[in-house]
Amino acid sequence: MRRTLTAVCLSLGLTACGGTEDTTEAQDRQVEQAAKPPPLLPYCWDIDKTSCSPVGATQNCQDGIWSDYVCTCRSYTWDCDEVR
Repeated sequence: MRRTLTAVCLSLGLTACGGTEDTTEAQDRQVEQAAKPPPLLPYCWDIDKTSCSPVGATQNCQDGIWSDYVCTCRSYTWDCDEVR
C-alpha cells in the first residue's frame, strides 16, 4: 500500500505525501482521486445520435470489448462511426 501511495505521489509531482505530517488536505485529496480507477467509458451506441457541444469535440467510447473508439460531435450530435 505504501509503495502504491508513493508511486501516486510521484506521478502527481508531490514530494511529501501518504500520511506524513507535512501533507496538506489538498495533496491528500489529489492522492485519493489519483488512486481511484478511471470511470468506465460509455457504450458507443448509448451516446450515438445524442446532443453534444461544441462541434468538433470528441468522446472516447467502447463496445464492451474494445475501448479505443472515438465519437465526433457533428452538427451538435454525436456521430459514432462504430455504431452500425
